[in-house]
Amino acid sequence: MSARRTQAGCSLALLLAMAVAAGAATDKPAAETHYTLEDFPQVEKIDAHVHVHGVADRFMAQAIADNFRILTIDVDYPDYPPIAEQLRDAISLRQRYPGRVAFATTFSAADFGSPGWSNRVIQGIDADVAHGAAGVKIWKNIGMTLRDADGHYVMPDDARIEPVIAHLESHHIVLLGHQAEPLNCWLPLEKMTVRGDRDYFREHPQYYMYQHPDMPSHDSILAARDRMLKAHPALRFDSVHLASLEWDVDKVAAFLNHFPHARVDVAARLVHLEYQATTNPDKVRRFLIRYQDRILYGSDDAYGPVDSDPAAVKDVHDGWLQDWRFLVTSDPMHSEDFAASFHGLQLPREVIDKIYRHNAEILFPKAWDKKSQAATASVADAAPQWETLPPTPTLPEGGHGGYAPVNGIKIWYASYGRGQPVILLHGGLANSSYWGNQVRALAPHYRVIVMDSRGHGRSTRDERPFGYELMAADVLALMDYLKIPEAAVVGWSDGAILGLHIAIHHPERLTKLFAFAANSDPSGVKDVSQSPTFNAYIARAEMEYEKLSSTPTQYASFLEQISKMWATQPHFTADQLRRISVPIWIVDGDHDEAIKRENTEFMAAQIPEAGLLLQPQVSHFSFIQDPTQFDNDVLHFLANVKGH
Repeated sequence: MSARRTQAGCSLALLLAMAVAAGAATDKPAAETHYTLEDFPQVEKIDAHVHVHGVADRFMAQAIADNFRILTIDVDYPDYPPIAEQLRDAISLRQRYPGRVAFATTFSAADFGSPGWSNRVIQGIDADVAHGAAGVKIWKNIGMTLRDADGHYVMPDDARIEPVIAHLESHHIVLLGHQAEPLNCWLPLEKMTVRGDRDYFREHPQYYMYQHPDMPSHDSILAARDRMLKAHPALRFDSVHLASLEWDVDKVAAFLNHFPHARVDVAARLVHLEYQATTNPDKVRRFLIRYQDRILYGSDDAYGPVDSDPAAVKDVHDGWLQDWRFLVTSDPMHSEDFAASFHGLQLPREVIDKIYRHNAEILFPKAWDKKSQAATASVADAAPQWETLPPTPTLPEGGHGGYAPVNGIKIWYASYGRGQPVILLHGGLANSSYWGNQVRALAPHYRVIVMDSRGHGRSTRDERPFGYELMAADVLALMDYLKIPEAAVVGWSDGAILGLHIAIHHPERLTKLFAFAANSDPSGVKDVSQSPTFNAYIARAEMEYEKLSSTPTQYASFLEQISKMWATQPHFTADQLRRISVPIWIVDGDHDEAIKRENTEFMAAQIPEAGLLLQPQVSHFSFIQDPTQFDNDVLHFLANVKGH
């Protein structure tokens, strides 16, 4: 699924009424100041309406670059992954990007009307809130497609849904309501105002109400929604998609006036404001200023579960930037959705801040708060620690290093601290930044050297094919360059294999080896193609490669060459392992998704006096999943295992 937008001379009495209307604000604040297009990456923003599935590391990298936090919303929508999968992905994303991601859950209408349905829904909602859900989505299937056992369409104010709504109201849980569709849904294609609606309803005829005159009308669905709100006046309600009144801002204003606790977002409906701005921009601008405290920015971008298409991420960025241009600048603009041109609204800076951030923070308090996320992390069993991929650490400031000319290439390295040398060797596709936590733990006690392997990170490569013998030679050459005769090595995955190669062929250069997640033979590697965590790592590695490498467009070739090495190397024999004299711990996570346990145990059994350590509750990425545990194990090894 690629990223896309899914839709698309007054009397005194009147003046007084306008002044006291809920949400009223001054239309023309004095001394307006404005943001510019160039301010876009600097201003903190929240997209309070996205649908993100899968690992989405590429998406989150773009969100962070564009200074967005997000609210990803689960939906009972057959085009999306199953609800349980959406929930799992949302919890994982929130854990991996604390302070950046919040999520809203939803409920299934699959067994609506069965005994105990509302109780089961309430129990599910409470469980999801305990896992960190900031709200609950009720989708358009209620009112448009869902029928009960008697064949009657189920409306939002149905008595069988009432207990759920009452529960949300009494527990102050936000309900995000998508009822009905744009009014275009009830019009013939040629009379629709924007192309996006024409495309959507052409592709989704089951929701194209014009073709189903027997189905509920636009007015009847919204009337049922309004009856639900009237019956629950304290309900915290986010009426998404401009409350399905997008064709006329006066209609949205009337809705907000009638329901003072309601909010609206502009997700997938900003194009309708642009369309109205072609003929009456001042009216649109006045609406946004007057209700500046009750409007949230949202895009309705849908992303994933595939996270490997740069064009999908570019679509997200371009959409965000286009929306910013419309709301912030007075630029002349054109939309692909209709022919007429229009200008940006150039809203005041304080209005932009409310629409883009403050209103979401008020409606969803603590949703993006790191402390609140930490408090719910313990119950987030849908994403155990070993299935997470925490953000890549950063290396600390103060390192000394640069590029070392070795073996016909340039190896990037950095050195921290003083004392006995310890070299940290990263895994395949990665870079030295993955060791950021360990550098901070070890540097007070040792001289810690990190290096980017050839072709990885900032280091260059030549035409020679990747191989562990060649890469081990790079390590030795860097040691020569730094005048280090011998050192301890802590290696992860490919880095651990390099350490084993040196232990077998150049034992005089090693004092000891902490080998984490190595394999002695390609047969010791699992099929990682179905591992969401490992696939997220590969996607993240691509983004990091593009950022750090001197050949940023060649990741596909780089991945192909590394994969070929993984498929054919190494081949450490039992005899070679038995001849190792360097003190070694063979270490792995007890949930490693890449290395077979039997291969780990085989190596430890063959190497004389080798230690075997299985770190609990972690995987191939233990050093970022539980850095405290990993650091303590390494420190214990370095301090207590006698060197060679």
